[in-house]
Amino acid sequence: MQPLLGLKITPEDINSEKVQLAKGQKATVTVSGLDKLPDIAEMEEMGALTADALKVLHQKDDNTVEKLDVVSYENGTLTFETTSFSPFVLALEYPDQGSEEFDDDGIEIVSIEIDGVEYPNVNDGIATISSIQGDAKVPVGATITLRSKNGKSYYEHKWIITPNKQNPGEAKFVDSNGNLVDEIYGVGDTFKTVRLKVTKTGELTINHRHGDPKADDEHKFSNGDELKITVVESDNPTSSYNLYVYTQIRDYSQSQGDYYKPHVESKAWNGMAVGTILNVPDPETYKWKERPYNQLYDTNSTENKLGTEILVDSGQFPVIPIKQADGSYKDYYYKEPPSSWESNAVKKNYGGTYTIKWYEVVGVGGANTGKNGTQGDWTGEESLRKKYTSGVYESPITYVGDKIMTYHLDGLLLIHNATHINVQFMVQDAGKNTFDLVNDYGGAYTVQKQGDSIQLNTIARPDVKRDDQTEAVCPETKTTADGTVYTFKGWYTDENCTQKADFVNGTISADTTFYAKYVPASANLTVTKTVTGKLGDTNKAFTFTITKADGTSANITDANVEISEADSAKVEWLRNGKFTLKDGASIIFKNLPSGEYKVIEEDYSGEKYDTSWQIGTDGEVYEKNSTATVTIGTTEQTVHFTNHRTLEPDLGVLLDTLPYIVILAVVAGGVALLMLRKRRKEDD
Repeated sequence: MQPLLGLKITPEDINSEKVQLAKGQKATVTVSGLDKLPDIAEMEEMGALTADALKVLHQKDDNTVEKLDVVSYENGTLTFETTSFSPFVLALEYPDQGSEEFDDDGIEIVSIEIDGVEYPNVNDGIATISSIQGDAKVPVGATITLRSKNGKSYYEHKWIITPNKQNPGEAKFVDSNGNLVDEIYGVGDTFKTVRLKVTKTGELTINHRHGDPKADDEHKFSNGDELKITVVESDNPTSSYNLYVYTQIRDYSQSQGDYYKPHVESKAWNGMAVGTILNVPDPETYKWKERPYNQLYDTNSTENKLGTEILVDSGQFPVIPIKQADGSYKDYYYKEPPSSWESNAVKKNYGGTYTIKWYEVVGVGGANTGKNGTQGDWTGEESLRKKYTSGVYESPITYVGDKIMTYHLDGLLLIHNATHINVQFMVQDAGKNTFDLVNDYGGAYTVQKQGDSIQLNTIARPDVKRDDQTEAVCPETKTTADGTVYTFKGWYTDENCTQKADFVNGTISADTTFYAKYVPASANLTVTKTVTGKLGDTNKAFTFTITKADGTSANITDANVEISEADSAKVEWLRNGKFTLKDGASIIFKNLPSGEYKVIEEDYSGEKYDTSWQIGTDGEVYEKNSTATVTIGTTEQTVHFTNHRTLEPDLGVLLDTLPYIVILAVVAGGVALLMLRKRRKEDD
C-alpha cells in the first residue's frame, strides 16, 4: 500500500466552532482532482484503477487506524464515508493486492545477519521497522533477508535497488550462488524472499514488482511494494580487506604433460576478481605461516560466508580461454553464454561455460595477476599472450609485492561442455564433521565426445603418494592433538559414504564428486591378571575400573565385552566400567575407539599385595603401580596386571597381644619358681 495524500478535515459551524458527528451519524466526503497525482494518472493510463484500488486510512480518537471503504471513484473524484473527523491518508492499493494473501506492510525483514550471527527478529533494537512508512535502520556490513507477503505463487518477481539521490547508500542482492548482483528476477514463491548485503551508509529503497507472467510487458509487473532502508554505521565496526580471487585449472587434458602442474601460479591460476573480506584480522597475522596454518577458512566456512563476509562481484569474472586437445583455445563464460555475440568469429570460438567450486581463504604474501594477467606464463605460446591477457580475458588483479600480506580466495574451475568431465575430491578430515575440497587433485578431464568414459585408475588420488611426495596428502591414519587416531575411509560417490567407488576397474562418464572421511580408529584391549607369591590367593577376585584418560566414562556396553567360556568363573563384568579378575583370567574390550584409557586396580597394599603392570610382553614393567595408561590406535593392546604376595617372618610385637604375652611370662615365671622351691626341699 502506497500513501498518496494526507487530509485533515475540520468542519465548523456558523460560529466557526469545530464540530464532530453525533454517535451513529455518518458524513460523506468528496475529494476531487486525484487524477492529477502521478501515481493515479499512471494507473488510469493502464486502465487498472478502480475504487477497490483506493483506500482511506483514518486515525480514530483512540489513535488507532481504521480502513474506510470507498463509495465511488470516477474521473479523479473520490467519495467515502466517515463517522468522525481527524487526519486521513489516501493510499493506493495496486491491482491484485486485495487478494486474501495481501498484507499492508508489503515487505518484511525476516532476519538480519551481523558478524556472521543471524538474528531472526529484527524488532529488537538491531533494526527497527516503522509500521506505516516501512523505514528500516540497518547497520553497514549486515545482510538482511527480505520477504514480500504479496503476489500469487505463480507470479513473476523482480527486485531492484534504488539509492536515494541526496544520501545514496549502497547494497547488493545475494543470489543463490552467493554472488552479489544488482537485481533478482524469477518466477514462483522462491523469489518472494531475497537477501540483501548493505555495504555503505545512506538511504535506499528496495522495490519489489510482481505480476502475472502471462500478462503483456506493460502490465506484467503492475503490482508492487517497497521498503525504505537507512544504512547506519555499525555499533561494532570491523576491518575489511581486499580479497584477491583466483581459480585453478587442474589437469583437464592428460596429454599436456606439465602444462597445469600444481603450484605453478602463472600457468595454472587465473585472476578472477578483487573482492572484500569482512570481520577478519589483519593479514599480517599470517606472515611466515605455511599451509595449513595460513588457512583462514576451509571449504565449508568459505561457502557459508560468501555473500555476507566474503563479497565478490561476479561481474568482474573474465572469459577464460581453455586449451583443447588439438592445442587450440576456446572461450568459456561464467555460468552462461552472452545474450548476443559481437561477431561470428567470437560466436565460433565459444567453447562452453564454467562454474567455480570455492574451497579456501588463505593469508599469503602478495598477489599475482595469474595466467591471464601481465605476469602470465605463456612460454612457447608468446604469440597468444597479448590476446589472452587483455580485453574480456584480462585479469582484474593488479600485482601486489610479496612483502605485503594479503587474503586470497581460491576456487577450482569446473568446465561445462560435451567433451569435459569434472572430478572433485572431498574429504572430511580427522575430528571434523564437514567436507573440504582437496586442492591440487581432480579437475576437468577431456573425452572425445559426450557419453565417453574415463578410467578411474588413470586419475591421481590424494590418498596415493606421488613420486614427489614423502607422504600422501590423505595418509592412511592421522592422530589429533588429543591422541585420537583416525583411519581413512574412501572413496564413495555420495556424501553419506555408502556408494563405494571402484578405482581399479571403474569408469565415469559424467561429472563426479568423490567423498572420503577419516573415522576414529578402534582396536581391542585385553586385561589379564596373574597372582604370584607363596601367600598369593589365586582364588581372590581383584576389582578394576576402566575409564578414559581424563577419568570420564569409557562408555563400554555389554556388546564391547568378551569373556571366554574358560574364564567365565573367574571374570565378572559389573558394568559402568567395573570388572573383577582372578588369577589366570582375562577380559577383552572390543572395538574401543582410539584414544587414551586408564585401567585402575583397587588398592590391595593393605593385604600385602604389590601391584605391577606391563603393556604387551616387551613393554616397561611399572612396579608398585596400580594405574595403567594405554593408548588405543589401530592395533590390539594387552595390559598384564600382576599381584605379588610373599611369606614374611613376623618379627614384631603387636600391641593387641602384649597383655597375653605378659600373662604367659608371669605364669612361666611362677612355674619356674615352684620347681626351684621343690628341688631345694628335696635337697634338704
